[in-house]
Amino acid sequence: MNDNNSELDRAKSVLKAIPLMSKEIVDDTLYEKVLSFLDSVIARGNTQQFDSWGILDILNQACEIPEQDYRVYTLCYRLLGSLVSYEKQQADHIFTKIINQYPQLLERLCSDVTSHEPAVRCASLEAFRKFLNSSCGAQWILNNDKAKLAISHGFMDDSTYVSAESCKIFELLVSHSDYDQNLRSLCQILNPAQHVKLVLGDPVELATTIPALDFCWFMSNARTTAAYNYMLNESLLLPLLHVIDVGNRVARNRAIEIMSVIFEWVPSPLALLVDGTFISDNEAENAKFAYAHIISKASDMISNPSKSDQVLAAISLLEPAVILLQRFATFDSPEVISLQAELVTILDSSLGHSTTLNNKLSALAGSGYRLSYLKKTVAQATLGTLNALFTAFPECVTNSSLEKLLQVLSTSELSSAQLVLKITLKVILTTLHSFANRTEPEVIQSTLSLAAQKMLDILDSSSNMDSRSVALVLKTFKELLSHEKMSYVITSQDIAEPLVNMLKLKLMESEWDIRDAVIEFISFLFQQPITDAKISLALEYELPLLVFERITDNEPYVRATALDALQNLMQSKEGWMFIQRNQHTRRIASELPGMLYDTEAFVRRAALDAIRCLVANRSCEGMVIEAVASPDQKSLNPDLVTARMDDPDSSVIVRMCRLFYDLWQLHLHESEQHKRSRTDNCPESGDTSEYISIFYTLKGDYWIIEATNATQRRVRAEAYDIIRQILDEQSSINTPIHQANAKKRVIETDNADKDATFLEKLSNVDLEKLKITSNPEHLFQEALDINAEMMMHSLEPSHPGDDRNILDCYN
Repeated sequence: MNDNNSELDRAKSVLKAIPLMSKEIVDDTLYEKVLSFLDSVIARGNTQQFDSWGILDILNQACEIPEQDYRVYTLCYRLLGSLVSYEKQQADHIFTKIINQYPQLLERLCSDVTSHEPAVRCASLEAFRKFLNSSCGAQWILNNDKAKLAISHGFMDDSTYVSAESCKIFELLVSHSDYDQNLRSLCQILNPAQHVKLVLGDPVELATTIPALDFCWFMSNARTTAAYNYMLNESLLLPLLHVIDVGNRVARNRAIEIMSVIFEWVPSPLALLVDGTFISDNEAENAKFAYAHIISKASDMISNPSKSDQVLAAISLLEPAVILLQRFATFDSPEVISLQAELVTILDSSLGHSTTLNNKLSALAGSGYRLSYLKKTVAQATLGTLNALFTAFPECVTNSSLEKLLQVLSTSELSSAQLVLKITLKVILTTLHSFANRTEPEVIQSTLSLAAQKMLDILDSSSNMDSRSVALVLKTFKELLSHEKMSYVITSQDIAEPLVNMLKLKLMESEWDIRDAVIEFISFLFQQPITDAKISLALEYELPLLVFERITDNEPYVRATALDALQNLMQSKEGWMFIQRNQHTRRIASELPGMLYDTEAFVRRAALDAIRCLVANRSCEGMVIEAVASPDQKSLNPDLVTARMDDPDSSVIVRMCRLFYDLWQLHLHESEQHKRSRTDNCPESGDTSEYISIFYTLKGDYWIIEATNATQRRVRAEAYDIIRQILDEQSSINTPIHQANAKKRVIETDNADKDATFLEKLSNVDLEKLKITSNPEHLFQEALDINAEMMMHSLEPSHPGDDRNILDCYN
């Protein structure tokens, strides 16, 4: 109850501050936050409460201020709409009050609906839409010519947001016109169907064509019986096929999007596209009629194109036709078989085979360059439709289909285009998945081997593929290695060996992106989920050695990727065993400290993560730890630690803190081991050899405490977590059962005094205060919360020393 009262009090103060909002506020999001907060309070049934606060008078005051900021108008109009929209029983009372006591507010609203600011126009239309929740509001719009004209003009507004708001209004009218006479009358008056059809009948100007198509999309995507009946009765979508035939690419794509939507849910799709279509009670039969018409239309466009765009339009038309196929066909239906054959024939033309379409493309293109571009575009569109077909009907995939795809892959003119290569590899993957799920292992092996070999061929070292294309092919191999049935084919010698040779060659490329893609691929082999196939490929061919070589690559991005890959190696059991078996631990450990001097923060971050992995595996042998820095910058020493704890990148400091925690755990482990070893091996000699703790050598005890005073919140939060964890671990072992052992563990170590002092300092830290200052919640809340003070002043301080309006999260 108190929280609710507090929220209402804050809402009241925020509401009263609206007329006083500073014109110098630079943060546009402040207005959205004010609206979001007040709207949420109104939505919880507080309309009457806001009315008692005089919200209408406050909004009227704000709007009557001379030269008012347009953002305030936007806020006021949207709030006015919210006030009417949430509580049906209060809506008419509120709107009647607006008409009788604040007619000037409505007059200004009607005037500003033609504002030069799109945000104001959109807000005005949003208010009109919400007025429709009130019968009085609907009656007022019906009687107000300015409001009706504004909604009508909004359909063709050059701002997408404004036209979308008009479309929402009309969609609402269509959906509810059967239940309300005012809404039905408004629907008849505002109906833009004739104008939309007129515009789409001659889709030359994009400025008018796109808004008209957007209206069609809104009605199509409504997915209601009322919307379907409206589109059918008004013949709204009859011009769509014409737009696809003669419109430009942008209009054509939008028209195809609309068709894809109606093909999904409309009972009789063809009835919306072709006048006089017979409508059956059987929806599957209606879908079949529509499919036949679309295929016939596309075939005519391909057979008799007057320009190259018509060929592309026809192929684009085939993809939504697959949606219709799913409504009535099975994989062995004649329609599916015929469509697949048609698509393969179109691909032949792109491959340069002597076909009728190829001859037509040559004639339409004119120049050789234009023909090459046209073939790539046709191939891309055809492959997209093939992928949709194979996804919908996996069983229809045949060997001949795959062979055609591999021909595309082998044709350098096509596969050199990144977009064509991407969709080709995608269809090949879809095809191979289909084969793997329904054929015998022997068939899978022969088919996949052929496909993998083709992919390796295009990655030949003599090719001129860019890094993105290399990454696409390697991504495909990742997908194959992740598939249970197909992975073993990739790890067979006839595929794995050339794949590894290709990886080695690509690591010699001068383009760093290619080297980076190869290291990422090797890193993937040790990522979760770990599989036998991935590990087998990596270890049998000693791929981790390639990673080790690239830790010192000239390019920082490659160095960082190699260090990330090294982490994956060390975090996997198999990878760590490989490192130890090949005696690379010392070499790796010796090189990592030097990486902390790198000029790039992301390399330093990756190096720290790798060092932490070594510490977690208790394998710091080979890493030079010094109490005094050496000039060769190869050691981990207090000076380097100091530099990194003052790193300009807070993520580096956070990782340093985590490293100190890992070193503390290592210290406890090694000191215990040292004590046991001394007791077991020299029980009588009284060996007093000193144990050197890395944790204290690097002053971890000092830096963990120091991190609690860091300026960066993330560092303080990390320090809190670490201190809490150390103290919790200590308290958990100090139970009556474990107390004696715990005392021995901490007090009887070689660094007993240091441990005791360190733990005492940790226990003296005010963790509650540290948690409060580190918790991001209050910062986020500060950014989200609204108060009158923020609204009345600019976020920029008036004087250099005045920062009262600057959020903590901006500091």
